Amino acid sequence: MEGKGDMAVTKLTLIAYSDNKFSPKSMLKEYSVMINPESIKRQFKIKTDDKQTVGATGVEGNFQNMLPETISFDLVIDGTGALGGKNDKDIVSNEIEKLLSVVYKVQKEKFDVNYVHILYGAISAKCVLESLNISYVLFHRKGYPLRAKLSLSFISVQDAEKEQKKKPKPKSNPKPQAQQPEEASGQWECTEWRWAEKEKFKSKKSQGQYSDEQNYTPDKNYSSVDDGY
Repeated sequence: MEGKGDMAVTKLTLIAYSDNKFSPKSMLKEYSVMINPESIKRQFKIKTDDKQTVGATGVEGNFQNMLPETISFDLVIDGTGALGGKNDKDIVSNEIEKLLSVVYKVQKEKFDVNYVHILYGAISAKCVLESLNISYVLFHRKGYPLRAKLSLSFISVQDAEKEQKKKPKPKSNPKPQAQQPEEASGQWECTEWRWAEKEKFKSKKSQGQYSDEQNYTPDKNYSSVDDGY
């Protein structure tokens, strides 16, 4: 930002990061343009199926996915002093090198390019460079460039840190309920025996073989356990 008060001018700034988390720790360097771009173009695309049936005049157009946003603009770097800058034969070359170190550099350690955050007023775009064209449009009589026009195009990328925060947190596994101690095998066996013997007694009693339960002799002896009938 240049100037003071209401006369301050906000410059388009490009900030380089080492990864797509765009965290303060991964910030590398930044570059503020000499002259703000006259316009900024944002392009949105949708990819559809281009399959075309026989005899049809158009494609089926089934949705496949949304392509990354493209952001493009032109910059001017001036070394004549006519546009408010300094009159210096090295300005154009130096400014281009500064810009390239931010948007067009491969990190040797990670073998990855810089990730760039574009900031200008209400525009905030996180992206990587797609292409950069440099046109030298004015030269000194000795051959060094005095003015250059740069055309930059960027492709938007996802902010890995924000995407991670959007993901639902894994639900904690509920504590396993304490299992009730199982009945002793003899207790279950006894319960089944009582039921079977009771049914057997009812059947024989109905046939007149026994008048009461005291005269019935069971097949097994579980006298230590209450019969329950």
